[in-house]
Amino acid sequence: MLIAEARAETERSSRYLVQRCRHVDKAGRAHPQLQAHAEWSDDRGVISFDWGRCTLRALPDVLTLRAEAGDEDTCSGSSTASPIASSGSAHAIS
Repeated sequence: MLIAEARAETERSSRYLVQRCRHVDKAGRAHPQLQAHAEWSDDRGVISFDWGRCTLRALPDVLTLRAEAGDEDTCSGSSTASPIASSGSAHAIS
């Protein structure tokens, strides 16, 4: 399994979490081929793609993101692969 994690220091972590999830959910409904869906609250969010998922968490002064994909072929072969999955510190978990 491939995992990429990121932390963004911000005083508006909850606001950005909700914005990101709403954006992806709206895009997924408008473009079903993206196979994207989001569920969220003010402090947690999960964005599901056909290749994997991204989990977001709003903490005081930081937004954390964790993208997970089955393997490199799944992630790189998908037309919906997120930049989150290909940046930061990705590492394989057995």
